[in-house]
Amino acid sequence: MGTLTFTLTDCDGRIDGNAVLAGNVEKRGAGTLRLNGAANSYSGTTNVFAGALLVNGGLTSSDSAATATGHLGGTLGGAGTIGSTAGARDVLVETGGILAPGDANPTTCGSLPGRLTVNGDVTFQAGAIYHVQLHGLAAGTQYDQVRLNGTLDLTAGYAATGGPTLELLDGFPIPLGADFRIIDNDGAERINTRPLTRARQFQAFETGARRG
Repeated sequence: MGTLTFTLTDCDGRIDGNAVLAGNVEKRGAGTLRLNGAANSYSGTTNVFAGALLVNGGLTSSDSAATATGHLGGTLGGAGTIGSTAGARDVLVETGGILAPGDANPTTCGSLPGRLTVNGDVTFQAGAIYHVQLHGLAAGTQYDQVRLNGTLDLTAGYAATGGPTLELLDGFPIPLGADFRIIDNDGAERINTRPLTRARQFQAFETGARRG
């Protein structure tokens, strides 16, 4: 099985068609690559070693072993769908890696809010980062959200020690009592533990319930 490697240095990288191959996809270089096609059906893993890979279309492989991984220094994000059906593709965010839903401005590289759907499990290793923008009260258009059809593992113990970090970028005056569902779990699988942010604790949300 071969590997297709993309190395970019700018912010406007995009593939509007589909990546179809019996192999892996790697993202290297400080730039941004968008997979905009609705049916990227390569059978191997997705590895982001540097810069950002944004799934704005779909990764449609049904092989749960074909994990999408954000490695140290790499950002996995987008406003599309990873995995075509429940349990199809898992996401792993390693120590120093970033999960950041939403697109990016092709000129300035600045992040844009969005919703990333994952049909599989999401695991954050200790020291991983979940980057969330808050620019309004509407999920997916004004603030970032992961819609998860699978298990969320935040690695940390119940006391929220040793887990990943939540990075919040608030871009508007947040009203008192505002509620942000930054992880929308389908309620069928568990959300395990919770991490610390740099300033406060982060609580994950399930559909219809809160769960620490």
